[in-house]
Amino acid sequence: MSILPVLVLVVAMQDPAVAQDDTRQTSRFQRQEFNQTVTVPKGTRVDLRDCIGDVVVKTWNREAVQVRASGSRRTSATDIKAVLADKVLTITQGTAPSQRDTDMLTVDFELLVPAWVELQIEGRECGVEVDGVAGNITVKNSDGDISLRGVGGTVEASSIDGSIEINGGKGRIRASSSDGDVTITNASGDIQAESIDGDVILQDVQPLSVDVSTVDGDVMFSGPFQATSKYRFSSHDGDIMLNIPENSSATFTIRRFQGELHTTLPLKATGDVRSGRRVTYTLGGGVTQVEIETFDGDVYIRKPDGK
Repeated sequence: MSILPVLVLVVAMQDPAVAQDDTRQTSRFQRQEFNQTVTVPKGTRVDLRDCIGDVVVKTWNREAVQVRASGSRRTSATDIKAVLADKVLTITQGTAPSQRDTDMLTVDFELLVPAWVELQIEGRECGVEVDGVAGNITVKNSDGDISLRGVGGTVEASSIDGSIEINGGKGRIRASSSDGDVTITNASGDIQAESIDGDVILQDVQPLSVDVSTVDGDVMFSGPFQATSKYRFSSHDGDIMLNIPENSSATFTIRRFQGELHTTLPLKATGDVRSGRRVTYTLGGGVTQVEIETFDGDVYIRKPDGK
């Protein structure tokens, strides 16, 4: 008697069970789509909490906020909600029934908001892009890049493992990253930026004050100094590079430990220029106050073309 029919019968009996198991596994997940528009009064803040996914915010001419979201999630997770109360529109994406489900809760958001609205976005693996918002903005995440373009209010942005780019901003600008670059352009007001393992770059800013620091990165500044502003640049293990107009009027207080000073501008030194000592240099009338400190990096003070 041949054993072939028996084998075929065994396989035939097993295949439905396998297919049924795949079906159960697939049925545990579904595609969630969310679309809601909420009319909001002047002075409203949009508060997006605990995001895991990408967030894109753009402006439109309506006095309303449109919330669109999509993502795969377990059917037992709480639905996405957008609730307006006391001029705060709170958006939540739900919570997983257990910690092991958290990685299945990735939801991408697209928001259309009035330009005047305020934003507060917080999350973990949360990449954020904001374009054209004039209200105050706060963005905090653990992992993900932050890009704020054409913004007009105060800005606070922080990321542990992501880069930060800010274009615009007035009043107070705060940006910090542990493991990414920080770039700020076309901003005014009080600017404070720091990174541990990244570069800090300031371009075409008109600040009331600047306080920039990094541990293991370079500091780069380009543009004219404001006469009444104060600037502070520091790096432990990186270079500090200032590209400024030749007709600038500034007093530089520089402290170097192991690096060198390189300049193409007519700086005049006062005091002992040996490493490890604070040395004062003047350029022109010496109006703007600039403080520079680096431990293991060089200092470059040059014309805008780098020459």
